Amino acid sequence: MINKALIIIGNNSQILRGDNLLKIKICGLFPLERLILTAFQTGISSFLIVSETKLPFSFNKLITPRLRNLDITWIDGSGELSKNSIKVKEHTQNDNFLILRTEYQFSLDSLVQALSAENELKRYPLLALSAKAPTGQTLLTGIYLASPSFYDLVDKAVRATPLSSLDDILDYSFKSKDLGLFEIPNNVWHHVATSQDLKICEHKLFQTIRSTTDGFFAKHFNKYISFFISKYLIKTPLLPNHISQLVFSVGILSALCVTSRHYGVYLLGLFLYKMTSILDGCDGEVAKLRFQTSKLGAWLDTSFDNLTTFFFLLAIAYSNYQAHPSPLNYYLGIFALTLYALAIFLLMFGLNRFETSGSLVSINTKFKKGKISSFFASGVRRDSFTVIFVIAGIFNLKNFILGLTSAASLVVMVLSIHQIGRNLGLASGDK
Repeated sequence: MINKALIIIGNNSQILRGDNLLKIKICGLFPLERLILTAFQTGISSFLIVSETKLPFSFNKLITPRLRNLDITWIDGSGELSKNSIKVKEHTQNDNFLILRTEYQFSLDSLVQALSAENELKRYPLLALSAKAPTGQTLLTGIYLASPSFYDLVDKAVRATPLSSLDDILDYSFKSKDLGLFEIPNNVWHHVATSQDLKICEHKLFQTIRSTTDGFFAKHFNKYISFFISKYLIKTPLLPNHISQLVFSVGILSALCVTSRHYGVYLLGLFLYKMTSILDGCDGEVAKLRFQTSKLGAWLDTSFDNLTTFFFLLAIAYSNYQAHPSPLNYYLGIFALTLYALAIFLLMFGLNRFETSGSLVSINTKFKKGKISSFFASGVRRDSFTVIFVIAGIFNLKNFILGLTSAASLVVMVLSIHQIGRNLGLASGDK
């Protein structure tokens, strides 16, 4: 398994060079920082950095706080790879290694797939991930796998012609048929040469975090708005957990507005409640693009989501009883809130006991394995029920909201108990 990487700070870009390496960010991360953190997610633990040109600043300025605890070595001076190959060889210690370039950015999944082609290094000293252009031309995507024989290739290239850069060596190895090309499905990459390329690259990276588990409304409505907002949030110092807290504050405000007797303020509360469902995606989007995901963050997000809904239902029950005080409305509110709280307790219990994730998506996915449970799993998704609640709320169908909550909570409780029982049975069987 490849666990070492050579990263070349290239000069094949109009914008990602010189001082811009400390100014321009791609989805919230500096170019070198993004490459290193992406590679680190795949299991790369040791990094060697070479610059093709002399940097106008100290290399230490490129090492952000998140990179300080990683194994990063810098080769001082100009980055003529042929001249520095001995130093690179000392670092890789006759192991296969990864070669990346700062002007090429790509998705985490693309790098994972590329590394899986390591066995091909038995046939070639150097492999390049390629892609087909619309014109049919073969393009190199900035991801290379190299074997220890790569250094012999560099020596051959230097003897054949005066070479220095990686581009020169790639050109020679292609002509000498020492370069192997391979492609992967759904390869997401971009050569960031201009400001327009930067925008395209960020758009591509945002598309990679779309989830296959997104519900209908999230996929076709919520994500368009949350992506738009996240593009601005990702440029701020706000951490994903801070965003979760801000969204929860919006949820509390929505509940307060719903209790108002003024219809305009009440409608504002419904609007804000729907906005919490949209904004709910922002913390996860920022976390994924900045590689700041954690179980604690997922737990915090899940807890705030459920508390937001609980306070919204509490506000609906209070508003309903204030408008129509009767024993039926009083007990319906208590009944709905109690069942919802019990359903969430069972879901959180199962999540904590049997899942490695802090997100309810993992449990929702298991619910979808059955035909009947699949139907209810889709209906109780937050993006779905918020739309139903808001539409019903506009027409003051508060009893409908509370009744639907009670029925859905009962179903979720039954499904949760069934799933917990199965998990406990499997656990006892393993013993």
